[in-house]
Amino acid sequence: MKILIADDDRITRQVLEHNLSRWGYDVISAMDGAEAWDAFVKHSDLNLVVTDWMMPRMNGLELCHRVRGVKRDQHIHIIMLSARDEKKDLLKGMEAGADAFLTKPLSLMELQAQLRVAERIARLEQNLSERLSDLTTANERMKRDLEAAGRIQRSLLPERAPNIRGVRPAWAFQSCDAVAGDMLNVFYLDEHRMGMYILDVSGHGVQAALLSVTLSRVLTPFGQYGGILKRPLKVPPYYEVPSVVDVARELNQRFPVMEQSGQFFTFLYGILEIATGTFRFVRAGHPGPIHISGQNVALFEEKGGPPIGIFKDAVYQEESFELVPGDYVLTYTDGVIEVTNPEGRMFGLNKLRQLLEYCPCRDAESAIDEILRHLGRFADGTTPNDDLSMLGFTLGRRS
Repeated sequence: MKILIADDDRITRQVLEHNLSRWGYDVISAMDGAEAWDAFVKHSDLNLVVTDWMMPRMNGLELCHRVRGVKRDQHIHIIMLSARDEKKDLLKGMEAGADAFLTKPLSLMELQAQLRVAERIARLEQNLSERLSDLTTANERMKRDLEAAGRIQRSLLPERAPNIRGVRPAWAFQSCDAVAGDMLNVFYLDEHRMGMYILDVSGHGVQAALLSVTLSRVLTPFGQYGGILKRPLKVPPYYEVPSVVDVARELNQRFPVMEQSGQFFTFLYGILEIATGTFRFVRAGHPGPIHISGQNVALFEEKGGPPIGIFKDAVYQEESFELVPGDYVLTYTDGVIEVTNPEGRMFGLNKLRQLLEYCPCRDAESAIDEILRHLGRFADGTTPNDDLSMLGFTLGRRS
């Protein structure tokens, strides 16, 4: 431990130098506060300052103020020496930054006791610093892992606007954390049908993201007969496409709410018959789709079953509507309508509907872009507290 002594009394200074050196400390000595301040600035490895109160050029109070005004990696312990022992003087010293007081004439036993206190504080500070360093390292590693997980999760999203036999999908995906509980996809089921889903896992962070990634693996039409989206048959075409209700039921059986996490998810799954423009869908606690045909905006919010996993015998219903070429459909997670502004007001479903009624959007892609612009202006810098996802498609001219 390196100690700086500041005292204009030569005998006191020599007594301190001799005994501190004898006790194994590295000592730097100064004859007044100004000289001590210069030494403090020069030696960045000082651990402790022992200073007299009354000194020429710069007194002990001013030296304390200056020392406390310098940011160092470690705490500098300050022991003030003074013949003053009144309470008001002690308070002045504490306000200036002194950690302890010793009255003159100096007691070496009291000085040793104060040095042991300073050493304990230094050890505690060192231990704390090491633990904070370990926590920082672990936090940085976790941050890198989360960023990598986020990249993997985003890689599961569909390719940008794949054209499916004249059907033009579009989507947006914004997570409020490094990883998200939202997931979406759009895909061929076969040459006649396009499938799409959007889901929202309860909660946020890693736990929600793990379930959303698991669901994206289950809800794929590729691989061996596409899991629950296609069932194998022994006769041509060697598969069948289950109804949207069957898919919701099977998910509900596979993913019951876990007692420990309490996780569930909302879900919307739809199948478009490309040739006829019929769109069949099922809702499980999820916002309904929006059908835009010219200036007409139709919402489907009345029917639907509970979120997946809450009730073992949940009942789900198929709904449908017809599209004509030029119509488009939008689906979204509740993070869209729950965007808040600085006053705490939510964007809301009515504002979303009005936007779609009056915006000059010709397809799902331009509508999603317009919604994102309006949400950004509405939020006005407010940090989102939920993931935000949209998935839609535009029905083109039939060949």
